[in-house]
Amino acid sequence: MNARRNNLWLLALLAVGLTAPLAGGQEIRLRPQIMTAGVTALLADVADVRGLPESVGQIIVARLEKPGDSATVSVSQLQIALRLEGVNIASVSFSGAARCTLHRAADRPAAEAQDLAVPAEKATAAGIEEKASAAAEAKSQAGPTNAGAAIPAGADLPVAPAKTAPLATVASHLQEQLLEQLAARPEEMTLSIAPASRPTAEMVWPAPASITSTDRNILGRRTWRVDYQQNGRPCQRYITGIVHLVRPAVIARRALASGLTLTAGDVECVLREDDGRQERLATLESVVGQQVRRPLAEGQTIAPGDLKSPVLVIRGQLAWVQAGFVQVRAKALGQGAGGEVVEFENVQSKGHVWAQVTGPGTAQVTSAPTQ
Repeated sequence: MNARRNNLWLLALLAVGLTAPLAGGQEIRLRPQIMTAGVTALLADVADVRGLPESVGQIIVARLEKPGDSATVSVSQLQIALRLEGVNIASVSFSGAARCTLHRAADRPAAEAQDLAVPAEKATAAGIEEKASAAAEAKSQAGPTNAGAAIPAGADLPVAPAKTAPLATVASHLQEQLLEQLAARPEEMTLSIAPASRPTAEMVWPAPASITSTDRNILGRRTWRVDYQQNGRPCQRYITGIVHLVRPAVIARRALASGLTLTAGDVECVLREDDGRQERLATLESVVGQQVRRPLAEGQTIAPGDLKSPVLVIRGQLAWVQAGFVQVRAKALGQGAGGEVVEFENVQSKGHVWAQVTGPGTAQVTSAPTQ
């Protein structure tokens, strides 16, 4: 009896031990969208972080250089950023949205930013007097001035000098170089620098300098070499990081059978991570009206090789063939899509001509195709 009771206690303790980590587990719940006012977006901005060190929430996951910019951060991008920080993502559960859309707020108009200015409709005598009093106080605090110098009544207070533009860094030059190589927009690309490389990446650009890489792949994990001069001597530093590219892609809304002529209801355009291995179609205009060459699964990214121009003239079909100002009825001896050259037989004369397909059941006489 005692042995049975002990076994029951042991099972209860094991159950508590198995369920305890779940109660206080590590979780990252991605938000669907956020609005930010700064250049950098942190992990804590785009997601609720639970059970992880506070430093994890300070990981930079996106940069929005200009007011009004937008970007997208996916779960896979978060996982890579966490790996770079040494976080074991196998113990982290991810929930919430599949991706978070970030928007940087536009700058406020200059008129709204002048909090100390008195609006014209409220520029009463009291308001002018208050402004003059502030100017006089500023004069007294400034100490003695040159002879004859005076602050007139109603003068504005001294304006602080404008902030200078941030100095260009190695990371900013590398980002510009990648955007040019990928022909991408800033919101489409994310560059995650490894922690060990951040001192080099944040270094002020030591012009003249150059950044090169011998990696074959443009996306994914890469290493770059920075060559520059210091005190007249050649120097080299290295940067390791991961390049992500998220671009528009046309996908199948449902399973599409071979031979189907696509309509707008068959496809949709979404943002999807680009691995650089497969060419993709990025606009609905390039897809709608085309014919499916091979079966496509629901959600599959559509590549140029998956489609073909629809057949507009089929073998044995009677078509109108244009020869100058004359239009004759002819039978197609082959099939062809728009722009293809097909042989036709004149219904009356039985003569043969070659004509380029111009539309459904229409063609224009042309020369025979070269072999």
